[in-house]
Amino acid sequence: MPVTAKPMSDAPNIYIVDDDPASLFLVSAYLEGLGCEIRTYESGVQFLEASHLQAPGCILLDFQMPGLTGVEVQNRVIALDSRLPVIFMSGESTYEDVFEATRNGALAYLQKPMTRTKTRAVVEQALALSRDLTDKFHSIAKARTAYANLTDREKQVFGLLVAGKPNKMIARKLDVSLRTVEFHRANIQKKLQANILADLISIAKWLDL
Repeated sequence: MPVTAKPMSDAPNIYIVDDDPASLFLVSAYLEGLGCEIRTYESGVQFLEASHLQAPGCILLDFQMPGLTGVEVQNRVIALDSRLPVIFMSGESTYEDVFEATRNGALAYLQKPMTRTKTRAVVEQALALSRDLTDKFHSIAKARTAYANLTDREKQVFGLLVAGKPNKMIARKLDVSLRTVEFHRANIQKKLQANILADLISIAKWLDL
């Protein structure tokens, strides 16, 4: 039987999906002490039905499982727009399996029997990546909301600023005073919490503008 999961908390979640109960127990034991909630599942279907895939954490997936294979579970996780890094585990897998998993963005592949040192190192790497992705996601969501609150004129000025136009050229193009452009620029930076032009350019890239 899978290890009993605790109620959801603010800690990152480590999801372990493997049809072998002994493997679930061993990998869970390897990962104790990382400050994470460890949640185990004996099938891909059970995992997909029970998991909240938008929280920080990572997934350890066995390649060969009855029902949904590891790669099929990975594809469904991707379709759900999850930011969770995926680590594959397997004692038996083909080159084609590994290639497809890697092409789909798998972070790593652990060959069974796995060692505690290697497993923890890869999972710590995945958790760090998850934190970075989650922070970026929240930053983008925050920037998207702030951008929507710009006035039409501010959006015009913003577009010209990130295109590399200096204030004087923006003033001429919009037929306004330099002081007006500087006023709009200050408002834009305040609303978007951007201290310098490079911050505005980064926000434009995040928003695909």
